[in-house]
Amino acid sequence: GRGLEEILHRGEDTLIAGHNVSLNMVLRNLGLQAEAGALQDRLAPYFGQGDYTLIEVKEGRATLLGLNL
Repeated sequence: GRGLEEILHRGEDTLIAGHNVSLNMVLRNLGLQAEAGALQDRLAPYFGQGDYTLIEVKEGRATLLGLNL
């Protein structure tokens, strides 16, 4: 969505706090459809307290570096 576009435009390291549904939306908006599908279908590990996901965006291309670490 628009909020994500603004974050990407800044080009800064950014923390987005959320849950599986919001993470799923971020992944889909960044073009990471397979990763979002795995999360939605519970094929990926579920969040535990203190877990985080690391996504790198360079030159408009997103790469999932770690999911629910």
